[in-house]
Amino acid sequence: METFWTHGYAATTPAQLAEATGVGTSSLYNAFHSKRELFDLCLDLYQTQVDAMAHSLLEQPGTTLECIRAAFRAVVDDDLAQGQRRGCLIGNTIVELAGADPDLAARLKKMQDASIQWIADRIRRGQVEGDVASDKGRVASDKDSEVIAEHLATTLAGLRVMGVLHDRATLYRVIDSALTILA
Repeated sequence: METFWTHGYAATTPAQLAEATGVGTSSLYNAFHSKRELFDLCLDLYQTQVDAMAHSLLEQPGTTLECIRAAFRAVVDDDLAQGQRRGCLIGNTIVELAGADPDLAARLKKMQDASIQWIADRIRRGQVEGDVASDKGRVASDKDSEVIAEHLATTLAGLRVMGVLHDRATLYRVIDSALTILA
């Protein structure tokens, strides 16, 4: 997964995969049949890790605003701590391959939809707990929570791209600006 994430699918060679896994190239293909099959397993692993991190961060005590801010900052901090800033494996794969592979595009969309749902779930929790502001003092509808979550998920995807080149202070300002939608 780390090798694909660092180099991208197309640029990752069988020799790099063999080195990363510690097995010979022929053994690698005997075990996984193809580079694509191995890549698909890596995407599954990545999504599992992202799911676990999101659930852990968004279930922390605090208001919706505090939890989402902390979660987004944790993602930024993790990205910036990497030896090589790589962004998001899912986002990178969308840019590299989704336009040419409709099946992969559908799979990646489901992964993105999952992140929208984690955020929407936390917003709905905030609506129930009364910490999400809405127009005219009313609690926002479920539809509003989906729209807000789409906005915030798009912001998070953009942060992952910006994190390749920008500093922490800039990225934190983007987070704070995006989260005003919850105030």
